[in-house]
Amino acid sequence: MKRLILLLAVCLLFSGCLKVLPAAQKSDVTLESIVEANYISTLTAGGQFVIVSSAASGGDSSTTAFFLHGGEIARCEEESFQGEAFCSGVWNGISFTVSDDGRVKASSPTDEFAGDPPAVPLTDSMGRYYADNAFLLYPLLDETVDVQTAFEYNGKDVTVFAGLGNGEYCTYTVDRKTLHIKDYYESWNDRTVRVTLADEAAMPPTRAGAALMDAGQARTLTYHTYLSGHEKDYVFEIPADWEFSLEVYGDIRFFSDKGQTKEVDNLIPADGKDCEIWVSDAKG
Repeated sequence: MKRLILLLAVCLLFSGCLKVLPAAQKSDVTLESIVEANYISTLTAGGQFVIVSSAASGGDSSTTAFFLHGGEIARCEEESFQGEAFCSGVWNGISFTVSDDGRVKASSPTDEFAGDPPAVPLTDSMGRYYADNAFLLYPLLDETVDVQTAFEYNGKDVTVFAGLGNGEYCTYTVDRKTLHIKDYYESWNDRTVRVTLADEAAMPPTRAGAALMDAGQARTLTYHTYLSGHEKDYVFEIPADWEFSLEVYGDIRFFSDKGQTKEVDNLIPADGKDCEIWVSDAKG
């Protein structure tokens, strides 16, 4: 009788009379589709905040918020490491820190580091900026590692196992409908990470995010650099009440005049004024 039923089912399947249940169609979720759905740029495109909260077994923890601000993705983080708390952010080419009293110090690197080759940002195979955009997807996008993946279907969720081949692994819990990553676990630092999406009203974007969003009038800082024989201008639009410095390595001098006669400090105070600086590694 069992053989007869099985034979009948096979005949119906090939005759087009028997439909395969959706639960059996496991091709609806692929590694590629998960990656595409969880780029930070994709998740924030609709104006949502991406909140990434993590805790390690040693007690270290962090909360990172990604959101659009002025058309650029901001990454703002609060973390506790070995008993010390840090608050920092990155936005529109600048990085900044926020002290306990609310003081904000910002900086940005130059392309040329006094004779060193220009810094090249890591990109994925599509040429997209790696550092923030792949924040949720390591090690899935690490092209230097042969990552072995396996899928397990658990009702509304999919568990993705990513083995690195050296005993280390990462497991992801993915919503099967939206393909959004809900959480993941990293074995190499025994760290559990939770990912949530929220709007501005529902989720504070960390103190660094609040400092960015609440910033008022902006000012313009212009740097004319003459480094290792290369000339380049850098222009930054930053909040008027933020301090700022340009990250340059080597024996570098800063001047307030084109003739380079009035040397000044690299740290521009939070005085709300526009500023023009000349930067040189020339001797003399």
